[in-house]
Amino acid sequence: MPFDFGVTMGDNFYFCGVRNVTDPKWKTHWENLYTPLGILFYASLGNHDYGHPTGICPFYRASPNAEVAYTEHSKSWRMPARYYTFAAGPARFFAIDTEGWSAAQLGIKAALAACAERAGRALADRLRSPPHFLVRISCD
Repeated sequence: MPFDFGVTMGDNFYFCGVRNVTDPKWKTHWENLYTPLGILFYASLGNHDYGHPTGICPFYRASPNAEVAYTEHSKSWRMPARYYTFAAGPARFFAIDTEGWSAAQLGIKAALAACAERAGRALADRLRSPPHFLVRISCD
């Protein structure tokens, strides 16, 4: 396999997210497609993972927490929290859920600020990017 891992940029389940860890979409939209690749995928949340827009998903209650919990049920899916960071070689990745800001974001912002001092101003520009993104930056 030519890749060590993959990342998702949110909106993992169009259009209306998943309801729980046993939702059939896990098998049809994730496991059947990505697990055979034999690598880990680090995921972040997007607005469709919350069941937005409500005009399309008025009666479907998606659960972003189910996407976090599914980490314990899959060989390929990794989302240990709505906000998290991980290192791969010399790079540090940050998964940021901007759909529902919380106090957890403050810890990520502190880590990003510390990294930005070593990596330059490009990170500050990325913080102003649209929501639901992963930032790849070397923190050496």
